[in-house]
Amino acid sequence: MATPMPEVKGYKPIVPKPYDGSTDVDAFLVQARVYLRFHESSITTDSQKVMVVSHLLSGKVIQWSQPMLQDFLEANQPTELTKEISNVFQDYATVYLKDK
Repeated sequence: MATPMPEVKGYKPIVPKPYDGSTDVDAFLVQARVYLRFHESSITTDSQKVMVVSHLLSGKVIQWSQPMLQDFLEANQPTELTKEISNVFQDYATVYLKDK
């Protein structure tokens, strides 16, 4: 289990910029993880994490991930989707960002 983030009174982390596929996916994922860690007391389930991060997708990435997100919303099986989204981001980075 991850070490809880210390509470910093009055500090609210900045929401990561939406990811559209034009920048480094690894940097986006680190920013998303930091954001989720700061909010770990309120974003506690994999399902909630998927929903929060899906709001940070835009452009061709949201178009590309939309069928999986629709399946998730209909089936509500976050554990399987979480694994699949991790694989998808890795595949996306490998295919589309390899020359950047």
